[in-house]
Order: sequence, then C-alpha cells, then structure tokens
Amino acid sequence: THTHRSVLVAGEESDVFRPFNKRHVPFSWEEAVKDGGHDAESLLAGQATVLFQVIDDNARGTISLAELQAFLPQYGLSLEEIEEMFTEADQNHDNLLDRVEFEQGVFPKLKA
Repeated sequence: THTHRSVLVAGEESDVFRPFNKRHVPFSWEEAVKDGGHDAESLLAGQATVLFQVIDDNARGTISLAELQAFLPQYGLSLEEIEEMFTEADQNHDNLLDRVEFEQGVFPKLKA
C-alpha cells in the first residue's frame, strides 16, 4: 500500500516531514525561514530529499518508473508525461532514478 502525502509548498502546511525526522521541523516555509534562518535553496533541497524518500516505496535508494507513476498523477501528470520525465531524468540509462537524478530531472518540474 502506498500512502500519498502532500509536499511542503510555500504558504501551505504539511506533515510530510514527520515520518522522517524525530526532532521538531517547521511545517511552513514562512516559519522555517523566519525561525530557523534557513534559505529557500536549503529548504528546497530538504523537500526534494523527503519527496524522494516518500516516492521510493521499497526504500532501495532508487525510484523506478512504476514508483514514479504510482505517485505523480496527484500532480496532474499523465502516465505518458511521467514516463517522458523519467526517461529524460535517467542520465545513466539504468531504468532507475537515484536521488541526484530525481533532484535534477524530476523535482524542478514539480515545483514549476
């Protein structure tokens, strides 16, 4: 069973970090930047890492096309669009996305 969670977006609340972090993590962008002194770039990097972990359903450290297709339709993407995004992001052509490939090839398109 795959549990879908929303991703932390500017101005929105989210509980996506709770399963992955035992200590307190701010739950809004404004709170995080104001209280923690974090910059937007470091927050985005953390968000990409958490989203990668959520999509990586089997916790192997890579994302398959099937895992991506199970998760990304909630972003309004068709299975064909997801497959195209996956193929473009898979730089080493091993039919899996590692964290770097995901962060560089998929995540930026989800924030757009």
